Amino acid sequence: MKNTNQLLSVASNATLTKEEELELLKQDWPLLARSTRAARVKRCADLGFKLRVIARVVGVNDKTIRQDLQIDGLPDAQKLQIDRGAAVAQFLQAKQIEDNRVTMVAPISETTTKGMPSTGLLVLLRDFVEQIPLDLRGWMIKETRNQLRLTSVPQPFAGLTPESVIAKTKPQPEPPKDYSYAVANFWSKWIADWTLALVPDPAFIDDMLEIMLQETCKLGLASSQHGIRSRYV
Repeated sequence: MKNTNQLLSVASNATLTKEEELELLKQDWPLLARSTRAARVKRCADLGFKLRVIARVVGVNDKTIRQDLQIDGLPDAQKLQIDRGAAVAQFLQAKQIEDNRVTMVAPISETTTKGMPSTGLLVLLRDFVEQIPLDLRGWMIKETRNQLRLTSVPQPFAGLTPESVIAKTKPQPEPPKDYSYAVANFWSKWIADWTLALVPDPAFIDDMLEIMLQETCKLGLASSQHGIRSRYV
């Protein structure tokens, strides 16, 4: 096996083999700034090494290597702050929320009843409200819009899928199965919490809920929703 000086000599004169790249990363690991280390991890991953192999060779756990890959995708200004000692988690959480927002806002092929571009968030909302009894959906949507005006900073869930975020934000305990305020609060809080965790933009979420409400009304449920809500307001 070549030592570090030999590898550096090779690097200065020719492209390293993938095995030499990984061996050099192992030897340099304790000396590297976090952003430089992240770039080197990305280089080894691009050469075809599995993350668990990189982790085993350099002597760290898989989570560290996965985090380094995430760091490599951050803006240069944030990488510089990390190299100066800033906490990594705050940047990765912010990036995850922004990535989720971009995904949810990106147009997809489906269109709404008004011909507007649909979004990933709207698709999730459509699937989610199917759990709510038909005669309560309009009421729940209205209550959720009220919840959005009360909710503070959303809890971030870096690295989780939208489905996992929805599961983690489920309120406890579950309410009784009746037409009570507890039912309204349970569903509306749950919707507000998971939508804000994925897309921290109350105005955008409100627009999606308005579309949902229009679709509910189109199903002929508007009059029954008004009657139910009047009993409990």
